[in-house]
Amino acid sequence: MLHHIYFRSLFYLRLFIVFFFSFFNSFLQKMTSFLNLPDELMGEINRYLSSSDRCQLRLVNKSLNEIFKQFLFTSISLRMHVQASELFRAMSMEPELFRKTNNLNIQYLPQGQLSLTKALRYCPNLTMLKICNSHWISHHCDGYPMLPQLSQLEINCSRTQLIENLGPFFSKCPNLKSLKLWKLSRYVPPLEAESLHNMFPRLQELCLDYIRSGPNLFQLMQPIPIPDEPCAFMKKITFTVDPYHNSMVWLTYIAQKYPNIEILDVTEDENDGFAAITRVEDIQSAVHQLFNSCSNLSSLRLVNVWWTDIFLDYYMDPARHLSSSIKEVEIVDTRGGVSPYLFTHLCCSVMTFIKVLDVTLSPQIIDHPKLFSYDLSSGIMLTDLKISIGQDGRSSSNILSIHWILESCPSLVSLTLDSSFLGVVDSTSNGWASRTKHDHLKRLIITNCIFKDEIWSYIEKKCPKLDWLSLEKSILQDDSPYPSIQLDFPNHVFKSIIINQVRCPRMVTSVRPWPFFGSPIYFKPMWDEGWIPIEFMTIQRRQHPTLSTDNSGSAQRNIVRLTFQALNMDFIDQRRYYRSYGEMSTSDLFRHLERLLEIKCLTDQEVWYHIRECKIPIPSPSSNNYSSSSSSSSSLIRKRKERLRHAPETDRGGYVMINVDAVDDIVINQKWIVMQGEQKVWK
Repeated sequence: MLHHIYFRSLFYLRLFIVFFFSFFNSFLQKMTSFLNLPDELMGEINRYLSSSDRCQLRLVNKSLNEIFKQFLFTSISLRMHVQASELFRAMSMEPELFRKTNNLNIQYLPQGQLSLTKALRYCPNLTMLKICNSHWISHHCDGYPMLPQLSQLEINCSRTQLIENLGPFFSKCPNLKSLKLWKLSRYVPPLEAESLHNMFPRLQELCLDYIRSGPNLFQLMQPIPIPDEPCAFMKKITFTVDPYHNSMVWLTYIAQKYPNIEILDVTEDENDGFAAITRVEDIQSAVHQLFNSCSNLSSLRLVNVWWTDIFLDYYMDPARHLSSSIKEVEIVDTRGGVSPYLFTHLCCSVMTFIKVLDVTLSPQIIDHPKLFSYDLSSGIMLTDLKISIGQDGRSSSNILSIHWILESCPSLVSLTLDSSFLGVVDSTSNGWASRTKHDHLKRLIITNCIFKDEIWSYIEKKCPKLDWLSLEKSILQDDSPYPSIQLDFPNHVFKSIIINQVRCPRMVTSVRPWPFFGSPIYFKPMWDEGWIPIEFMTIQRRQHPTLSTDNSGSAQRNIVRLTFQALNMDFIDQRRYYRSYGEMSTSDLFRHLERLLEIKCLTDQEVWYHIRECKIPIPSPSSNNYSSSSSSSSSLIRKRKERLRHAPETDRGGYVMINVDAVDDIVINQKWIVMQGEQKVWK
């Protein structure tokens, strides 16, 4: 009997050893096949991994450590002294970690050129480089290594007088495709741009932005250069001129040099000084030559350009509508906005065939909503529309009607409203037939606006396919005793909802006094602005039937409602000088921007406390009814009140209610929540 048990145990042991080694062998084969993947596939896998995922893979074995440690620093941004010191120490100890670095953004260097030389030597495979100080590369460039793979270069040239000083560094980048020079202190004529093409023959994007520096007689006397040969690679041109120089020279040069250009961005000074220098006939000839030569031009941006009407006159001919390749137009007048005459001109010319429009309106256009809607209705092919108001016309009397915008453009997919006072302003006495639904609108962006809460109920009824909502740097206009933001979309399925730096009106002191020291919203400079940030937020959505544990089929039980309260905020000063008097402007709403650092999910008892004692308009909890609660729960609430009396007041902020059918992710004051079943994950 004992021999029988012994041999049977030995048999099972051998069987276990055979299965174990066969499984281990198959695991090794799979691991070996994974480790033998080429570097291109490893780089593609790395794109879908987070920093924590890469660190965990490095802990598996030595082979995975050697593979994925080179992907830890694919993008580097130097902004502080401590960060730069730690980075250079890591470069000296493990230089192989930076062989796969593609993007390098340098805003701070402790030792100037020596540190830059060291950083470039340890990152030989850079494809994009940003430098915030041109003084670091304007002299002694012999020590810099060659950057054969660098394709994008951005330099802040505020400390460089001549582009020629950057020539030695440019020689280290032979394959450059995108060059952006910001804040040039000297105007760059086309003749100097021609010399850049001699160094970068395959350049596809060129940006020349400079600060107004005054007239240069030598540059004004320079003739228009005749290009040696056209550049077939250039796709995008961005340049800036002021009243002392002539944009006609650049337009003529672009028409001769870049026949395949696709994107053109022209910025001029706000002062209308061009008309005194350039004849209308000359600029008209240059504009016609530009559009006749550049047949692939698809995007045009004109900022404070006085010859915009000449551009629109060119497309008044219906025969040119069919042959035009322009799909995107942006016309910006930062001060007064586009005049009614120019807007009508725009609607009769390019509006009929473009798909994307970004325009700054004057208050005279908003004062006549019926005429505005009639002109806007000519955009039968518009899918993306952005509307903003000029700085001189932003007041509470000029309300931008979201009703007339949606009624005029039924084909819109994306709508952006910037720097305006928003309302519905639905007038049914004018004889216009109101559409029941707007089935195409999916994306709505509202920024730098003062809005009324009535727009959300209108959007919920009129836009059933809306799935992306962004509300940033805006103010709720509400005269009720307990104002709150109510985003009520019970039948909408959202991909993303973003709410950043949104404020509510401050209640009177008798209803809600100022917060005490220790409150997350206690920040006197921000409180003096007259608005309060979001402190409470309720997210209500329907739970998917497969995730519900209740089989009763009750719709009320499938609703998930969570209420959060901010515990810690960080305030960032975005303006150096602040006017504490005068009417609030939509272009300069806040001095400080808040960032949410820490929150907590409130229990039903805490929700009841904030409803009754703090006058927060939070919906009543579905369970643990306060009026029908037992004596034990009442005693707990009394103890909670006694404990909160001695704690810092943290219940004086604004409130937002988000009621949707479903949502993938929500961002509130740069804090991200991922909705997965009943789980909530804050990052």
